Formats: sequence, structure tokens, C-alpha cells
Amino acid sequence: MEYSRGPSSSYYIDTDRISRGVEFVSEKLENCPKKIIPGRVEFSLVPLDSLRSHEQVVEEHVEELLEDIRCRGILIRPILVDKNTMVILDGHHRVEALKKLGARYIPAILVDYRDDNIVTVGSWRPGVRVTKDMVIKAGLSGELLPPKTSRHRVSFLIDDVNAPLELLMGDVRSGRSNRDRTDKRR
Repeated sequence: MEYSRGPSSSYYIDTDRISRGVEFVSEKLENCPKKIIPGRVEFSLVPLDSLRSHEQVVEEHVEELLEDIRCRGILIRPILVDKNTMVILDGHHRVEALKKLGARYIPAILVDYRDDNIVTVGSWRPGVRVTKDMVIKAGLSGELLPPKTSRHRVSFLIDDVNAPLELLMGDVRSGRSNRDRTDKRR
């Protein structure tokens, strides 16, 4: 993702580049229309390398998820992402588990994080105040918050998607997996 630090410590995001990297393939997954709330909440399969973390992860939890995804052969739940910055709001552990498995894509619910009618933020930690500005700043600067600092709540239901691991591993345009490309080179 391309961004640069601008005057008064703000960040400028190349949203056209992000949009080009987003792949809409909801017809291949269960329970996922392309648009959940037209113009405000969208479902997409996004490249893992387009995402920005705002929190650290607990490595033991990443390993547990990795084994669960590998055993089931599916990722059950999508992640939640700010569509304007591609900062992960919920799902850091799922992202890290899929990266370790060599996946290229992840199902995501893309929201306009600025819209308080769609998503709000609090903290899992007693006495800790978290704001949307803190979350975005951490995601864009790479100065990550501790694990499970932010708690995001949405005003809509997020259904399971049961995304096949094979789909997440491969080139969604051709339907080939990373394994298919590797086998053909041998």
C-alpha cells in the first residue's frame, strides 16, 4: 500500500491503488452478497499484502487458528477492514495464520470506519480508552497497539463465509492455487 506522511502528521492514501487490488468474488463463498449495505458496507476477497495491522498478535493464538484452518480446510469468518485505509479492525490473528499458510487472499467486510452508525470502537482492557484516530494512526505508522486493545462493534450481522483454503491460496482470476503453479514448474 502506498501512503506518505503529510503536513500536520496526517497520512495520504493511494485509494485508487487499493481499489485495483481488491477482488470481488463473493459468488464463490457461502452467505456473502457483494454489497451488504450498498455504498457503506461491502464484502470482498482482498489480497493479504494490501492490509495494514493496527495491533500485535498473540503467537499462540495464531498457531491455534493456523491448525484449525488447516484441519477444516476453510476459514470460517471474514475479517473487518476500513475500506479507506485497509487497516484491519478485527481479524489480526486470522490474517497472520493465513500468511503463515502461504495464502494470498482473505474474505473481508469493508466498512467506512468514519461512520459511527456502522462501526464503533472501545477497548477490551479496563480503563483503556481507544479512539478511531488511534487505530488508524497505529495501522498507518506501523506502531502497533498491544494485542486485544481495541474492540470494534458493528451495526450489522457478519455471517460465516466458510472460505475454502484452496481459494485463499490461489489466483482467484484463474482459479489456480499456488500449488498448481508450483507443480507445473517441476
